[in-house]
Amino acid sequence: MHDLVFDTEPLVQAISKGVPMDDGRCRVFTLPFESRHAGFLRPEDRDIEENRRFTYVMVEPAASTPRAYADILLIFHGLNEGSYAKLVPWAYNLACLAEMPVLIFPMAFHINRRSNAWGFSNQLRLYNLRRRTPDIHKVSPFNATISERFAQAPDRLFRGGLQTYYDVLTLCDHIRSGSHPGCRPGARPHCLGYSAGGYLALVLMLADPGGRFGDSRCILFASGADLDGVHPASIFILDAHADHRMIEFFRTRQYEQVAFDPAVAALTSEPERWLTEVFFHGPRLAARIEALQTRLRAIANIGDEVITAEGMVRNLDRLDVRHFALGIHELPFTLPGPLPDTYDRHDKATKAAISGAHNSSRIGESYREAFGRFIDEVAGFLRT
Repeated sequence: MHDLVFDTEPLVQAISKGVPMDDGRCRVFTLPFESRHAGFLRPEDRDIEENRRFTYVMVEPAASTPRAYADILLIFHGLNEGSYAKLVPWAYNLACLAEMPVLIFPMAFHINRRSNAWGFSNQLRLYNLRRRTPDIHKVSPFNATISERFAQAPDRLFRGGLQTYYDVLTLCDHIRSGSHPGCRPGARPHCLGYSAGGYLALVLMLADPGGRFGDSRCILFASGADLDGVHPASIFILDAHADHRMIEFFRTRQYEQVAFDPAVAALTSEPERWLTEVFFHGPRLAARIEALQTRLRAIANIGDEVITAEGMVRNLDRLDVRHFALGIHELPFTLPGPLPDTYDRHDKATKAAISGAHNSSRIGESYREAFGRFIDEVAGFLRT
């Protein structure tokens, strides 16, 4: 096994404070970004300042040369990700082993793009409200805000995905021009998409808008299943009511009827078309994936209950899907399953889940060998 770093908590603390850090192997810092694509959102969401102006994380090998890099990796996270913590060990070790800069880019209304008004007190208020509502299960302080928002308006995920899609295109134009730190002109953006972020990465690769990803590579981690293989009800993701509302929104293809302002309406058709192909294993999907198969890699978690390995194999049938035995979907290198269905701070299983979430920047000892194989798999694919 390579000389991996399993505990990145000092880096996470530096990121949270906005303080650059150089440990001799990598430099870790944040960069500013301003989204110009809030027009896809519901009117009441467009002026949330934290979602429009934010920072993202860059991890750069310390031995970088003055002429900068020809490749860069973008990591996209999962649904209801509230922190960079879990992704920092991935980014740090991949920057070292793949020998390229790695960016962790937050999706709309996630991580540091969330409103400050959605803090802990608001989460607790919504949690107490939703858990007293009959027939709402898997409610927790972790998922209360996003569950409330999606239950009220399930189109928010689709709209936020479109904003993020075009934010990433802006970022990639910045990278290709050579004006992004650490990148020479013409640098290739590659993607590692985990969970919901994998759907973003896959749609970008399938659509290849403007030829931006014509020579890029993409790794789908616990992602890419058809809609029948997606089950996001979890105390860490969505409660059961919000899960039902969101899945029905996509299953009945209500996203095709969402009304957008004329200024952005024409921009929705291509990502919408490929999202439909992916969710419903459409007639164009197999041929497109076959054309991309040398530049696509898929890694499934054998025991995953959120994005099932079976759903990935079924949908990505032109790819050799690699199978890893990991922890739960939400914390694959930290916590074994199953998660409790009921959040109870006095219960042993809930306490273990909370501890796992709080320690997500540290790779669990029982998962370190698997983590090393994961890093080798991804880095090796990027280097070939």
